[in-house]
Amino acid sequence: MDVMGKLKFDEVLKRTYEGLYQTTTPTLVSWGMQDSYLPATDAQACAEATGKEFRPVPGQAGFLVQMDYAESVYNAIRDFVR
Repeated sequence: MDVMGKLKFDEVLKRTYEGLYQTTTPTLVSWGMQDSYLPATDAQACAEATGKEFRPVPGQAGFLVQMDYAESVYNAIRDFVR
């Protein structure tokens, strides 16, 4: 079993929600649309529930979106900080 299969996603999501609720820092949630570990719809719901901005990375972007689709992630971050 891979490391990701051992994670307790419910606990990870709970901690993520708590952290996002607590921060007042502008936050961008950028997520691969084809992530096989956490669906982009869950990431979007988390961002919306905590008042953060969500920008999906289209195409076949998955779990390692920042590595596999670096230019798309860069563009999302660049646009967010402008």
